[in-house]
Amino acid sequence: MNFKIVFNNEIHRVTAELTTFQGLKELITRRFSGEVPQNYFIEYQDSDGDHVRICSQEDFSILKEDLQGTKSVKIFILDNTNTNPKVNNFT
Repeated sequence: MNFKIVFNNEIHRVTAELTTFQGLKELITRRFSGEVPQNYFIEYQDSDGDHVRICSQEDFSILKEDLQGTKSVKIFILDNTNTNPKVNNFT
């Protein structure tokens, strides 16, 4: 599957066969090597055009099912420092 990972107006295009949410988080860490904030959350744009938050393996599995067969999946990395740090802290 092709991913476009977006953070601070920087886009990385990645081809990867990710099977887990943990794998997605590791890919983000590698691609943005230290640039990602300590507290962040991940969203994708679904087939209806909605931005959907990914917080678990279940969410990631739904993403893969929903967007199977699409050319690419756009993943957004968003700073979570202005919200409750106990919510969606992926570090």
